[in-house]
Amino acid sequence: LLDGAVLAGIGLEAARRGVAVTLVRPAAVVQREHYLELPFEFVVRGNYPEVLEFVEKVENLDNLSEIRRVEIKALALAENPGASPLQADGRVQADFTLVLYMAPTPENKLQLEALAQRVVGRYNAYQAVRTRTD
Repeated sequence: LLDGAVLAGIGLEAARRGVAVTLVRPAAVVQREHYLELPFEFVVRGNYPEVLEFVEKVENLDNLSEIRRVEIKALALAENPGASPLQADGRVQADFTLVLYMAPTPENKLQLEALAQRVVGRYNAYQAVRTRTD
């Protein structure tokens, strides 16, 4: 999971379906008694049928995962909230939260700690990478 294979697989699945992933933002890891939750916020765009198939595929990953929240709206309305629904052309934007689960083994905890010390965000390819200093 922490080697990026799951996220790379999600990206490949999006490309196969013609869906553009416009945002992937990791959220704080939640430690439960017997497992860890790794939430990710996603924003994707594309034609409604392809976006729906993509979200269903992501929900049924081989890893233990769950989609906790999903909001799908016409792309015209997502880009311009004041636009008329009549301007919709079948293209949509889906915002969803994907939670991946993993065992809280000592190795996984160390990997998560090491990951937290590295890059904490690079959502714009034209911005410099920030590293955590605190």
